[in-house]
Amino acid sequence: MKGKVDIQEFYSVLDSLYEKKEMDKAEPYMLEVLSRAGNLEDLEGVVSVCNELGGLYRAMRRTDEALWTYEKVTPSLPLGASAFFVAIISLCVFFLLVYVNFLTVALPATFGKPRKPFLDFRR
Repeated sequence: MKGKVDIQEFYSVLDSLYEKKEMDKAEPYMLEVLSRAGNLEDLEGVVSVCNELGGLYRAMRRTDEALWTYEKVTPSLPLGASAFFVAIISLCVFFLLVYVNFLTVALPATFGKPRKPFLDFRR
């Protein structure tokens, strides 16, 4: 079944949930819209919702789910036609990994509790 999710409505409802501080409703709402976008084969909708859902998971420090969300959408992108989306998803994953590295290494080291790096960029 082909169709499109109303992205403007999605962001409007999501913004409203955030403004009302109804964070407990944001994840179920995004999962419902993601399911609808998938059923409609709406790639733009799936990418938009996955981006927001991954950001929510990252903010909640649910990094495994955030990575899963970003990685889930990448294989469904058509070759050549969606280079922009691939670049955006790649950047999201990169910044998520840098953020996790910061939380697990740099931040604890500041307070005298050094840990092994999540990602070690040294040679």
